Amino acid sequence: MDTQDRRVGRRYSVSIVCKFTVVDRKHEGRVKNLAMDGAFVESEDCPIAGTQGDLEFRGTDGYELKITARVVHKSSLSGRPDESKGFGLYFVGFEGESLVNLKGLLEALAITQGG
Repeated sequence: MDTQDRRVGRRYSVSIVCKFTVVDRKHEGRVKNLAMDGAFVESEDCPIAGTQGDLEFRGTDGYELKITARVVHKSSLSGRPDESKGFGLYFVGFEGESLVNLKGLLEALAITQGG
């Protein structure tokens, strides 16, 4: 199994309500960490690894982001209090102003969280 970390940018801790839509099925949850190349979504309802869909959420300034992403892993509840059930996403495309809005959100998080 390949355990190499492929993350490009720093991940920032957040707690943002979101939905991940695959065809007509919506997986609701919370974005728990966020970077330029991906995110982790905490959710009881996890899509299958390899699935592609659209992640939608609102930034801190109220703007909407819609990002096409692929599920790269699922995490199951292990009983440890520091582990969330959910799925990791790798971003593959941005709709409208979502790329610009994501960059702005990450810049604001860098100021507040350091980095």
